[in-house]
Amino acid sequence: MRQGKFLKINRRFFLGQSVVSALAFLWLGSIQSCSTLDEYLIEDQFDFDQDVIIVGGGISGLFAAYELKKNKIPFKLFDSNSRFGGQIQTLDQVEWGAYQFKKTDHFLIKLAEELNLEIEYHNKTNWSFKKGASILVAELLDLIQGIMPQRQLKQGYKLTSIRKIGYRYQLVFNNNERDRIYFAKKVVLALPSAALRQIKGLDSLNADVQSIYHVLQDSKYLTALRVYFPIDRIRSAYKIQNRKSMIEKISLQHAQQLNKTDTVKIMYDELNGLSYLTVYCVEEHPIRYFENIQNLIGNLVDDKFVLTTDHVKDWGPLIFKGSESQNLGFGFEIKADQVLKALPSSSFLQIISDGFIAEDSEKSQIEQLLRMVRAQMSAFKADI
Repeated sequence: MRQGKFLKINRRFFLGQSVVSALAFLWLGSIQSCSTLDEYLIEDQFDFDQDVIIVGGGISGLFAAYELKKNKIPFKLFDSNSRFGGQIQTLDQVEWGAYQFKKTDHFLIKLAEELNLEIEYHNKTNWSFKKGASILVAELLDLIQGIMPQRQLKQGYKLTSIRKIGYRYQLVFNNNERDRIYFAKKVVLALPSAALRQIKGLDSLNADVQSIYHVLQDSKYLTALRVYFPIDRIRSAYKIQNRKSMIEKISLQHAQQLNKTDTVKIMYDELNGLSYLTVYCVEEHPIRYFENIQNLIGNLVDDKFVLTTDHVKDWGPLIFKGSESQNLGFGFEIKADQVLKALPSSSFLQIISDGFIAEDSEKSQIEQLLRMVRAQMSAFKADI
């Protein structure tokens, strides 16, 4: 009798569990029809009081996450792109973004040592990462992503608006053409200045931010254009020891023939058998048209080299030039100290951008950005 009763109870339990499982299966099927299953299994919360929300997966955002993790401060990192690294990108040994640094970049050199990354000097003043600049991005990603990367790092999330409600910030992201709303007490906007001006509500946070936002809106934006070609394809006329200044001068003259009104800044470098020509110009400059780039490079290389679109990368609007600034490319009117004054640490909103650093011939742009990140992350350390 006891055995029969025992079997009967288990049969009921089994039937009950079957019904629950079936209902759960139907429920999961229904939510899959309106979204992906992983969103419901992985998305743990939308409301953060302790976590710092970092917007931007470039080198600034990644290093901010690294600094927070070292201090055991929880964070979530959002990026609008399908890859992390921002303007640092090494692809098939070709450097499309920042890749050459200076011997006075002591902060960056120390970070390379901390991460066990090999560097190599090319002359008395410049060095690069032996395995390409993207190794820095890869190492930082490896250290910050944790056991479940989907919880820490989110790709394809573009910040469209921000506003303050009480003591927290409401952030609206667009993901797969749908809006997702998050709330956080602490926010880091690690974005290029061109991206900052597209965020709605940024100018309404306080009067200081409003003045900065208006400068961003009224400024003239520049783009960076990178072209590479093999060093051995350079015309014999330029195969001299100090060809850098000559190539930059010839290229600048060609660009000025296309447009005499807007100034262009051109830089030439060489690395691992490749020549790199980087052009900084306003968005509407005709040098950005591929046929004009072909003509420009055609003056420098022999007839055996055929330029294709694979040799060119146009980053689009990246940095801005203030209306009164005469220093093209890096002569910004907003400096880091102004940002720190506008955004005191007690506000728990930190903005880190290339537009907020001054041109420094002694230090690279990446060096200055990383120094800014560490300084501004101290606001969150103090809140532990």
